[in-house]
Amino acid sequence: MSVSQLCVPKHFVLSEKYYRALEGFILSAKNLLVLTGAGLSTESGIPDYRSVGVGLYDRTKHRPIQHMDFMNDGKARQRYWARNYIGFPVFIDKGPNISHKVIAEMEQASMLRWVITQNVDRLHQKAGSTKITELHGTTNIVACQRCDYIVNRIDFQSYIESCNPGFMADIINVTPDADAEIDTDLIEKFNLPLCPDCGSDLLKPQVVFFGANVG
Repeated sequence: MSVSQLCVPKHFVLSEKYYRALEGFILSAKNLLVLTGAGLSTESGIPDYRSVGVGLYDRTKHRPIQHMDFMNDGKARQRYWARNYIGFPVFIDKGPNISHKVIAEMEQASMLRWVITQNVDRLHQKAGSTKITELHGTTNIVACQRCDYIVNRIDFQSYIESCNPGFMADIINVTPDADAEIDTDLIEKFNLPLCPDCGSDLLKPQVVFFGANVG
């Protein structure tokens, strides 16, 4: 079984009549808006939180970081970035699946007006979508919460590496949103990256964490 299949929850195959009904709805729609969530990316190998059997909540006791914990607790930030540093290369390597590609093709064929996604993986953009709102932000950008410093997440990965030469860890569990479960003893050895402009360690991905407001 592939990694992608391990992330996909149990489901049933729709009958032909439901496909035809969906096709008729799409073809007749004049202002089609597509709303997508975590389930769309599970077939790309990115797990979700709540699916029975394969979601994070069923596979581990770990829970996603809360916004206020990240903002107020240096240890929470250290844990977050140590895990994210290890998990990001796996996360960024994921590609769009057939659903992302079909949605992009619909945009190119002027069959839909806009996409709103709760996902932070940018797989819609990798598939070619351009008319899109990222409701919960994106992992692809990191911003300092104390000044105006902003950096691409791929470049930030190199910066973290320069702050932590030789830091390595095996992934115990792949979790959503570029996170990865690693040996907790290693986290203490991880050096938090500091903002190159102001020296703060409050560097945060432009993602709406749990407990924060969408705005």
